[in-house]
Amino acid sequence: MKILVPTDFSKKAYSALHYSLKLFKGKSCVFYLLSIREVSDYISDDLLQSDANESLYDSLILKNRKKLGELVKDLENQYSGEDYTFKTIADYNGFTDAIKRVIALEKIDLIVMGSNGTRGAKELIFGSHSLRVIRKVPAPVLVVPQDYLYNGLEKILLSLDYDQVFDPAEIEPLKKIIPGTQAFVEFLQMKSEDFDEVLWKDQKEKLNNSFRDIKLNFQTITGVPFAAAVSSFVQIQKPGLIVLQAEKENYLERIFHASNISSIIKKTTIPVLILHPTP
Repeated sequence: MKILVPTDFSKKAYSALHYSLKLFKGKSCVFYLLSIREVSDYISDDLLQSDANESLYDSLILKNRKKLGELVKDLENQYSGEDYTFKTIADYNGFTDAIKRVIALEKIDLIVMGSNGTRGAKELIFGSHSLRVIRKVPAPVLVVPQDYLYNGLEKILLSLDYDQVFDPAEIEPLKKIIPGTQAFVEFLQMKSEDFDEVLWKDQKEKLNNSFRDIKLNFQTITGVPFAAAVSSFVQIQKPGLIVLQAEKENYLERIFHASNISSIIKKTTIPVLILHPTP
């Protein structure tokens, strides 16, 4: 299992990293720790403090490489009993472009990112890093709320909006997470007035075949907004993970973050795994 964990060395990034390390305990994994310093964030104070002979590349990269090295030493000590390999990458400029490069070169299975929601006008307009990755990078993304502690994975909510259908191939990232847990999967399908019962029966059969060794329960809800239905289900059933399919957002949704995915990620108090439709 190859897992990419972008980090800015913040509290939310550490929370996501340690969650993933505990989630995959007992499995053989390679963790790619990626530090990205965007030039747009490189303020004049940084330039004033840098050495006159130091290149912009060195100023942007070397400090983060040192931080990554120190982080790996700590992780190797804390998780010495696990079959974990840590690799570090320091890059600059183009946050999603840097992630795409690593995914293409290393054949990454999963991206893990921290989130503390969106705050302030700038973030409301431009979006959090997590949302940017979900929209622009066609790879599974696990978003972990800041300060969320891993306490096992007993119940998972797998939910689809009215017009969404899961291909069993899209479930593979989730199936890599579940082994070793006693997870119970609740499948929640939003149901419209013209709901195709034949398609629903076919989907249930495919999912049952895909999760042969996992307890799977099916539920449908009619006439409730998707984000509200997921929120209510989480409050009542208290799952340890929400699994959603990435949406095709239009321009206005991207500007105002009005989509279901954005709404759920901003408010969630539990991890969310975002799966992308197969090409």
